[in-house]
This record gives sequence, structure tokens and C-alpha cells, in this order.
Amino acid sequence: NSFCTLLAMQHELSSALTAPAQTLATLPLSNAASAAQSQDGFLLVSVDGSRVHRFLKSEATLGRKGTCDIVVADERVSSLHVRLKRGDSGSVEVEDCSSNGAYVNDRRVGRRRRAALRSGDEIGCVMLSKPRHGAGATFVVHLIFHDLRAPPSTSSIAAPQRADVKRWQLGSEIGRGAHGTVFVGIDTDTAELIAVKVVEKRASPTNTPTNNVANERDLLRTLGHPCIVQYLGFSETSESFLMFLEYVSGGNVQQLIEQFGSFDETVVRLYTLQIIQGLEYLHSRGVVHGDIKPANLLVSEKGQVKVSDFGASQILGVERDMASLTGTPRWMSPDMIQSGRPSTASDIWALGCVVMEMATGQPPWADVTVDNAFALVYHIGNAADVDLGCLDQCSALLRSFVQDCLCIKPGDRPSASQLAQHPFISQATATPSLERGKSTVDDHLAFIERAVKPKDVPKRSGLTEEMGNVRVSTRHRTESA
Repeated sequence: NSFCTLLAMQHELSSALTAPAQTLATLPLSNAASAAQSQDGFLLVSVDGSRVHRFLKSEATLGRKGTCDIVVADERVSSLHVRLKRGDSGSVEVEDCSSNGAYVNDRRVGRRRRAALRSGDEIGCVMLSKPRHGAGATFVVHLIFHDLRAPPSTSSIAAPQRADVKRWQLGSEIGRGAHGTVFVGIDTDTAELIAVKVVEKRASPTNTPTNNVANERDLLRTLGHPCIVQYLGFSETSESFLMFLEYVSGGNVQQLIEQFGSFDETVVRLYTLQIIQGLEYLHSRGVVHGDIKPANLLVSEKGQVKVSDFGASQILGVERDMASLTGTPRWMSPDMIQSGRPSTASDIWALGCVVMEMATGQPPWADVTVDNAFALVYHIGNAADVDLGCLDQCSALLRSFVQDCLCIKPGDRPSASQLAQHPFISQATATPSLERGKSTVDDHLAFIERAVKPKDVPKRSGLTEEMGNVRVSTRHRTESA
């Protein structure tokens, strides 16, 4: 009975928070699986992740005219505003056919001119406000381009490759979360320490571990970046799935906050820079993490940050077979709660929450008194603004950075690439590069050793531990991609 009551609460809460989304009109398009197999296909995804336009051809148009592939009913948009077409070189180009301007990454293309596109590039139509303080421009139409012909653009920073783990020995538990339990292990062929994520095969009406683990495994196999935890292999027993991952010995950001309290801004800046690099890499590949929080940000003993736990991640434009949206309430954005799915913009919101927590030692919404996770989700889903009073003792640049991340409207939040140019982060560019072959995070150690000092640790809200992760039911929704 209690379980049925819980599901009923989820359904009632989700219904109360869900409002009809205003999206661009678009022609019916085929499913994402077919799109992924197309040699000429590409995706156009709204910056808030609320709408995905899939094309299985080499050309598409956007404008006010009803014959366009994407129809925008706004007088400021030209009858034919932009045309996207794959050229002889194989790359897709966008042509500005408008009188009010088309932009790629906030730079105007120019009437009757073309600009080559790469996966992760942003296309804007009719600029409403110019970039400021590291935040990007706003547009009447704002889309992210993803090419399906070839793998999305990858970073020049490559993670080291190694053979999959074949033989292992399991050690003690080092972490536990909504998507599994993590143990330290040893690769008995190389004698290297590894992390072993164990997911039990027991299923529930709102959890399908087979699909979830397969999605996480298949995604991690394609990723390679020093700010993303490295995939090392996979196995299974009659009772569990086992995923072998890079072992990061320093624990996670949540544990460091519990040990040190709030961080010096130098540490906040250096950690944030690396999280942004990880998100920029993921988003450029059309991947939404979906559960950015301190516990999912691992830190090496040298101060290198690695994004981990991709159990809630999704690929933009690809429908995932999930009965519910998994996330952790305090780091969920209002739009993620309302729409029932994560987006690149919700990742940026969660980043702002993490920065706030690193700077103050307190989790987001620590001043909100609620009895349970669903009450907190309801509060966040209906929030009109965010109180940043806890940042009064922080620098103006840090407050500005967090404020940009925590814009209530997802379209007002900057992208990861734009945040990398924010003045708060750009101060870190004077520190050594993270790019392999030039220097490593070892060079940052001196900064971190000077900046992180034990201090009186503020009491953290017990709700963080009690609530853990919550699933917001999406079964009742009928959504179109």
C-alpha cells in the first residue's frame, strides 16, 4: 500500500507541475534510431532540450513560411530564415537567408553567406540580447546542431586507452548511489586499482536495471576525456552487472566539502573549470548527464576532477526507455522537474548549484524547510527565483557566475562553452593547461594545497542524506520529440 501511495504521490506531483510546453512547430520526423543510421542526417535541438528536430536528408529549412521544414510563427523571423545543407566536402553549412540575422555561436553569418557547422555549434535566429558577463546572447530561435553522419566532434584532449579488465578481485565498498554500489577492486592482470560498480538485477516497476546499465555502458564506451571517468570493461553474474571504471583515489566533492567545509575561491574556480570542460565535451557530443552533483564529481589526490555516474544520462534526440526521470532533488532545475527530462540547460543549473555548495559548504535550498523529497521537488518546480543571499561573502564574479547558471528560464542560461569564457573562470586560464602533452593537473596541486585548509565545517542539512534520489513519474505524459 505504501508503494502504491508513493506512486500516486509521484503522479499527482508531476501532473501539478507539468504545463503545456510552447515549442516550435515541425513536420513529423522519423525515430532517432533511424536517424542515427542515416548518412546525411542531423539534429537541431532547442537549447533547453525541450524540442528535437530530426532530419534524414542533406538539406533543411527554417522560417515563417509554411513550406519550411521548421515553421516558426513569429513575425520577426523571415519567411525563409536559414537553410542548412550538406556540401560536397561532407560538412553541413548554414546559409543566412534572412533580413534580421542568423548567428553561429553568437557571431552573425551575414545575409546570403554561409558558415560551416560542427556538432555542438549553436544556431540563433534574430538576436534579442547581446552576450554579457560570460552569458550568451538570446534569440527568438536558439538551436544546437548535431551531425549524425560522423561521430560528433571530440576534444583534442584524449584520455589514455587501455585493454578491458578481464580478471579482477573485489575489495571494500567505497560508495553507494541510486544507480549502484561502487567497490575498490584490483585488475589482477595489471595490478592496477580499479573501481567496480555493481548493479543488482532485481527490477521494480520504476527501475529496469538491464536497460539502464546497458545505456550507461554503451555511452561510457564512446567517451574519452580527462574530465570524464574512464570506462574499463563490463561483466555480469547471475545476480549483478559489474562495470569496471577508473579508480579515483581522492573521493568526491561532497566528501571534500564534509571534510573541509567551504572551499577557497581558487579551488572553486579550478574545480569548476574542469567540470565545465567535462560538460562542454559531453554536450558537444549530444550527451546530457542528468545528475550533476558533488557526489558524482570525483577528485584525484592531484586535484583533477572527473564527472562520473552516467546512470541518468541521455543522448539528445534519442528516446530512452525509462519509466521515470531519475535525479537528485536539490540539484534538479525547475524545467527538468516540469518537463520530466534532463537537458543541457538542466546540467548548467546543476553546475550552478554545485558551485554554490563548494563556495558556502551548504547544499542548494538549504534554507527551505520541507518534510520529504516530493515537497522539495514541488517547491523547486514552482520557484520563481533563487535566493543567492548565501553568496554575499563571495566575490562578485562568483555570484555572477552562479546567477547566470540559475536563471529560471532554461533558454537564459549560458552553454558550457560560454561559461568557460565567464570572467570568474577566465581567471583560471593563467594556470597551466589541462591538455595532455602540454601539462597535467599535477601543475594545479600547488594552488589547491595553498587554498584548501581545514576549517569549521558548517552543519549540512540532513535532508541531503535522507532524500537521496527521487524518481518523478513520466508515465502519464504523451511527448513528441
